[in-house]
Amino acid sequence: MIKHMEEIRIGNFRGIKNAHFKQLGSVNILVGGNNSGKTSALEAMNLFTNPLSARNIYEVAVARERYSFMRNRLSRLESINWLFPLNKEGNRDDIDIDAVVNKESIKVNIAAREEIFVKDLETNNKDLVQEEFLLDEFNAEGEENQRLILKIKYERNYEKLLKELEFTEDVFPRSPLLDDKEKDLIIRCNIITPVDHRIKPLSVKGLNDTILAGDRPKIIAALQYFDENIQGIELLMPKSNSYMNSAVIPFIDHKILGLTPITMFGDGIRKALTLASVLLGCQNGILFIDELETAIHTRMLGKLFKWLVNACKEFNIQLIATTHSLEAIDAIIEANEKELDELVAYRLESKEEETLVKRFSGEMLYDLRYQFGQDVR
Repeated sequence: MIKHMEEIRIGNFRGIKNAHFKQLGSVNILVGGNNSGKTSALEAMNLFTNPLSARNIYEVAVARERYSFMRNRLSRLESINWLFPLNKEGNRDDIDIDAVVNKESIKVNIAAREEIFVKDLETNNKDLVQEEFLLDEFNAEGEENQRLILKIKYERNYEKLLKELEFTEDVFPRSPLLDDKEKDLIIRCNIITPVDHRIKPLSVKGLNDTILAGDRPKIIAALQYFDENIQGIELLMPKSNSYMNSAVIPFIDHKILGLTPITMFGDGIRKALTLASVLLGCQNGILFIDELETAIHTRMLGKLFKWLVNACKEFNIQLIATTHSLEAIDAIIEANEKELDELVAYRLESKEEETLVKRFSGEMLYDLRYQFGQDVR
């Protein structure tokens, strides 16, 4: 059984209060009504895997709107601030999470503090480096600016570490501790959001890494669930008269259509390609999927989920996913029918003072669905 994360308690995160996920399995499904905290739970777990990385904190903060138009997006500081919503007293709640990962007991507490400072454009701060998130315009010299200080308390096997990260609008924090994003990684992970299948198939790096690792056949096998005429995948540069407009993109080798760019195919193919291309990045780790059923036709759920569960076993990956769909729950049960002890479901219910989490073992889930026909959502 693959149980890298054995249990996790989300004491406080984006409205989730004291949600305890006990006895996690190899395949874990989070269900619940709207605004019950399913997506927030995945975000909390994702944040927990690398809580000392400023980039990871930022990526979690903006995940829900990273593909929004720039004019409709929150600023960086606003996005990070919303990791710490205001409580009834008008104060920002700390993030509080603890878990057991690979037999290690780990606790994380992150507090946020806002400050106003006067920025001097002539100042050369060697601890700050401009990154891909730079704004196009700089504030005038001497103008008041806002910064956000995150104070992180990190305890691992009873060894304690205190760390501060600083965020401003036009620079990204960097220190020796954070130069390598994976230096303080608790466990490798990848997260797939409900919209990633529209963007990630065009991201060449993950796909290229998977192909270089010799796993091209696994990608093709996943794609063939949707179209048996698919016989290969290539990374090619389309014809263009402009060098600047020539970028490498994935092409599907199709028996009937020939070499066809991925953009010409439907969401099902894109979702399969997204799943296949992220597996290598979380080998020996955790794969988080928000809205597991998105972009997959109900008649294809069973076949694709069987492939996904088997691929996770092969790569030693623990799967944690959310779903709104009874068909997806039934398909996951079917994919794990011979190993129900590896399947766990959690139903979340948001209350004013806490988030209730009810655990269903695979056997219980099977009985509720197939013996009694109950809706476990």
